[in-house]
Amino acid sequence: MGESSGNLCATQESIENLDSKLSKLLEIEERKEAERKLQLEHPECGSYTVLSDQLRNHANKTSSFSAYCDYQRDKKKSGGWVGAGWYRLLPPAGHVIPETSPGSWHCGGQRTGYVNGTHPATTGESLDVTFCFCYGSGHECHRKKKGRITNCGPYYVYYLEEAPDCSARYCGADSL
Repeated sequence: MGESSGNLCATQESIENLDSKLSKLLEIEERKEAERKLQLEHPECGSYTVLSDQLRNHANKTSSFSAYCDYQRDKKKSGGWVGAGWYRLLPPAGHVIPETSPGSWHCGGQRTGYVNGTHPATTGESLDVTFCFCYGSGHECHRKKKGRITNCGPYYVYYLEEAPDCSARYCGADSL
């Protein structure tokens, strides 16, 4: 009797382990299905250019000798910049474009770009936004560009136009 009850306990434990593993697999499959659905509805969540240059992070002060720009027709064009299109920020550049001005001479450029507004809160939500470019104290939103932000769940993607000129660059931040 002792041996068979031990086997019964081991079998019960094995069933519980299998149950737990099956639940985790189902969870993963549900997440994958949600991602596929999101990418069907918002193809930009799966098709974007990555900006990951460390200098793009808002914490980086910039000297006039190391200033880059998000402007396709200039020799000081930022690495990773390919012109107007969908972009995702990744470290060390950051995860998001900030919603407040970091001030001029940050982010690897002279004139820093940030979101004038807020990011979409719900997964799958897209918002038309204005990006401002800080041209110094008193000129926080001196130049503007229209764009779009899509919430892709664990990250955002941004439709970015060319910066207004070759001293302007979109900033990155680690969080909102």
